Amino acid sequence: LILKMGEVIDLDVSEILEEAQAWLSENGPLNSSEVGRTSNLDYTNMSAIDVAYSFADNFLTSVQSSMRVDLIYDFFASVTWSEPFIIALLTFQCMLYSIGFAIRKNPNGIFAMMCILMILVFVSERLNTYGGMHWQDFATQNYFDSNGLFVFLFYAGPMLLLAHILLIKLCVIIAKLAFKAQMLKKRAADKKQS
Repeated sequence: LILKMGEVIDLDVSEILEEAQAWLSENGPLNSSEVGRTSNLDYTNMSAIDVAYSFADNFLTSVQSSMRVDLIYDFFASVTWSEPFIIALLTFQCMLYSIGFAIRKNPNGIFAMMCILMILVFVSERLNTYGGMHWQDFATQNYFDSNGLFVFLFYAGPMLLLAHILLIKLCVIIAKLAFKAQMLKKRAADKKQS
């Protein structure tokens, strides 16, 4: 299906569900690797909405099992919060957010801060590798795993969030300036007509 710019699509969900039910009745239930725990259901005797609910339930179950919130909780429980390295890292993040708050009305400052944040995030993988090799010099335990969970949660993640907040603020400033420019053009055109 190739769509052209501005083309309106009229989708009927009930038709799509009926087609899915027809396909399932022709091809039979999917195997367990495709459907997971709902593979033992007989889709041929189910209504289209029940099939949709079954697939939604399967999807939510797979997402829930992959998120593993308990592992994140265990990670935060294992962090030594009184360690000078952790305190310095959290202080650094608070300082970045304070600077971001201070420059929130200056578009040039926001842009410069976003560039700095992107450079700092860009080097996070190298910092993770360096921290993994030299953690004894500044920490009491090795927080730097090969997946970079610690670096993401304590270093890159907060900076990416700040960069997104600053980007939204910059878009708001630009939208306000564009609105003011349009109003000035309209006033100038009204003066010329008068």
